[in-house]
Amino acid sequence: MGYDIVNLKDMLNEVGEELTKDILSSYLCPKNADVEYFLHDRAIEFTKLDTFNCPVREKLRK
Repeated sequence: MGYDIVNLKDMLNEVGEELTKDILSSYLCPKNADVEYFLHDRAIEFTKLDTFNCPVREKLRK
């Protein structure tokens, strides 16, 4: 069994938010409930943030 790495922003653009939510909601991670929670409840919201203008990122570039 193999895995595919998919950029979440690309997925949102390709298949839309509802199908992306459905796909992410099927992910289970009994060993790490925080990861499961993030993917189910925060990943899409986080992806929509404009992280390229994040002040922390700007400080790290200097």
